[in-house]
Amino acid sequence: MNDHEPYEQWDAAYLLGALSPAERREFEEHLDGCERCSSTVAELAAMPALLGALPADAALALADRPTKPAAAVSAGQPSADLLPRLLARLRRRRRTRRWVVAGAGALAAATVAVGLILPSALGGTGERPTTTIALQREAAVPLRASIELTSVPWGTRLAMTCTYESSRSPAYTHRYALYVVPRSGEAVPVSTWNAVPGQTVHTAGSMALAVGDVERIELRDAISQDVLLSRTVG
Repeated sequence: MNDHEPYEQWDAAYLLGALSPAERREFEEHLDGCERCSSTVAELAAMPALLGALPADAALALADRPTKPAAAVSAGQPSADLLPRLLARLRRRRRTRRWVVAGAGALAAATVAVGLILPSALGGTGERPTTTIALQREAAVPLRASIELTSVPWGTRLAMTCTYESSRSPAYTHRYALYVVPRSGEAVPVSTWNAVPGQTVHTAGSMALAVGDVERIELRDAISQDVLLSRTVG
């Protein structure tokens, strides 16, 4: 067994928050010196947002789908088989089918499961965010959100805290999405979730961009794509 082999199946679990804090620190130390793993993580960085948009049954169907060995792809052209591969790698981490569903739910819905899964995945590592920003309202919505952007060897990890104020009105009980707008290029989705009145949601997302390449962060209505909260970075 070489120094790389133990970490070959850790990339998907890392992106989906399935590693323990100690494992996450260990894997990030490995990424510092492993170009191969860093490239793989960067290739998969957008997949959690795609998984979060899937219904649980669709995520399970992809997890059960046979996957082929990954073919080489050019930069900026991810393989169409990336999402099944991501789920297959997570499955090989000896997680159960229930965890695959939870991985989708944690990125898509503001449920009790989110509160149980994400704190253990995000906390206790001693890391300090590169940038912490509070989003500003662009519309009259009962939402408050702040974003922590942390530089990692392969790009940036984003941790969002979004509070949906208590209200009797169901007008904004809806699905929302977090987007990153780079300094050059189009907006990229990072995570999606459903707001629950009176609760605070924590989501985690990843991107291959460095913090310095981010111009703006937007919280949108996931259906209409209207920008509800936003903030310029830097």
